[in-house]
Amino acid sequence: MSAEHHSGKGYTPLPQCMSNTDTEDEDEHVTQRSDLTNKETNDERETTEPTTVEHGTYYPLDETRNLANRTRNGQNIIKCYRDDIPKMIIEGNTQNDLWKRRDMSPLRRFCLVISILLCIATILVFLYVLPCDTMICPPVDEPQSSVSWEKTLWNVEVHGPITIIPGSPYDLIFLLRGQEYNDSNTDSNSKTSRGSSIVSIHGTSGLYLWLVCLERVPTNIDCISIDTDQSGKSDCIVVGERGLLKSIDPTTGIIHWSSEVHTFPKLPVILPDLNSDGIEDLLSVEVTQGNVSSLVLLSGNTGQLLGKYIKHNCSLVNIYNLVSEGTILYLCHDMNGKRITKYVSLKALLNGSSLSQRKREITASPRIFKTMMLDEQNNYWKPTRYHRLMVENEGICPWESCKATLNLTLQKQPNQTLRIWEYISPNSFVSKPVFLITSEEPYSTGFVIKFWQWLDTNPSVTDTIPKIIERKLIERVLIVFVNYTDVQVINASQTDVTQLCNGTNCQPNLDLRVKFNSIAAANINQEGYPELVSYWSSYNNESPRMLTSKIKIVKLDLIISNLPRPNVQFFKILLNYANSMHSTNVDKR
Repeated sequence: MSAEHHSGKGYTPLPQCMSNTDTEDEDEHVTQRSDLTNKETNDERETTEPTTVEHGTYYPLDETRNLANRTRNGQNIIKCYRDDIPKMIIEGNTQNDLWKRRDMSPLRRFCLVISILLCIATILVFLYVLPCDTMICPPVDEPQSSVSWEKTLWNVEVHGPITIIPGSPYDLIFLLRGQEYNDSNTDSNSKTSRGSSIVSIHGTSGLYLWLVCLERVPTNIDCISIDTDQSGKSDCIVVGERGLLKSIDPTTGIIHWSSEVHTFPKLPVILPDLNSDGIEDLLSVEVTQGNVSSLVLLSGNTGQLLGKYIKHNCSLVNIYNLVSEGTILYLCHDMNGKRITKYVSLKALLNGSSLSQRKREITASPRIFKTMMLDEQNNYWKPTRYHRLMVENEGICPWESCKATLNLTLQKQPNQTLRIWEYISPNSFVSKPVFLITSEEPYSTGFVIKFWQWLDTNPSVTDTIPKIIERKLIERVLIVFVNYTDVQVINASQTDVTQLCNGTNCQPNLDLRVKFNSIAAANINQEGYPELVSYWSSYNNESPRMLTSKIKIVKLDLIISNLPRPNVQFFKILLNYANSMHSTNVDKR
């Protein structure tokens, strides 16, 4: 039957066991065989192409006709089953059917669905649950620092007041004093002003805005009292050692003018417009080489000399304060060194100067700079209507026994007070407080204060700088929050300071810091809570000697948020109960 089936006419399908190479070889052979078929009989053709059929499977008798068939040996013999849908099965591994489609098991189908859902959920979480990357958003488990920024300055001392220029955001202005002592200073009287300057810093980022180098050391600055260029904004008046007096634009750092008159290192008195240029003028004290000092009138627009008021019996003049009705109080040191308090009115001042020939009436009165008003001697403050703060310094540090004392009291009755907090620090000096009033919430009222505590009563002489003594002290900043009778004290910072002194001249100069606060509070970022601005300076303890200063901004909102929330109603009841008990005792008496 096999012979009859293949001897018929028509298309004969090729065996499926052939590869592409086999097909090409067999095509050539079949072509030759077809030619022989037309010439020879059927018996001869059967003899030439013998085949064997076994259960519908074709086995070529001669598998050596191509190179591919020669490699097929062993058990892996390819069988081609004669079927409507041919299948290729490797003998000896009947389960590995390459063409058969298998059904997916329920477990695999479940895992596929779960994996697809998990991928979708991951994408949604990264798109909506985590909207920012880790470079912008801080990790949740890391506590945020209360320090906004900190800047380090080398070979300079930051001293004097902290000037805050309102804006969006605020700018900060600091006075810098150059390093005076180093390993090459063999002369104890040697001083240098190199590095003395004024610097403006961006309040939010701490970046430098401008720097003005000065030939003399600045001691004080005021940027809120007078407009010297009629720009509509107040300008900075800077005074310093050896007659330094300048007017500087607080935004750009441009110097408007520099006075050629050497004045004493204190802010002048603001006078009404004397030369009719539309700008208020200034009154200061001229420092001369002789034994005569005089009051000088200076133009607020150009800084030039307008006139003098000379008192020949005064070897030294010091403007102290203003009194009512335009009268100026000054101290006169006579030839014998005796200090005499004297007064002069604006009218007498104009009559005794070169401006006395001007026939015009001055209606305005002199006034002092706002910075000078803040520096008035005052030991008592009222943070709230019911609280009273007393700050007292005893003695002169560090040469005499000194002590700093703070008392915070609560006014219960008109004639009765309750002491709720007291702080005593021996061998210390304390600065003036800076008050914090943020809102009506608990612990929103308080103050910041700075202490300097000397550690050694017998300072040592430095080995590197002859005749220079070294003093060790601790500079501490305390933040005190008050809520009725509850007081929370926070040690904001504590720094070890090394001070070098040549007699009474020391660096860092703590006298300037005591007189002008080295701490300030302002809403720099305009976020509702004020920021604390502070600085400190110190020499290193190694050779070569180097002076280092740091400026730091502390966010008070994070500190306030960590304070415990008291029961406000409880404190009110306690206060009312104390008042009622006091009234009952008075009635019984």
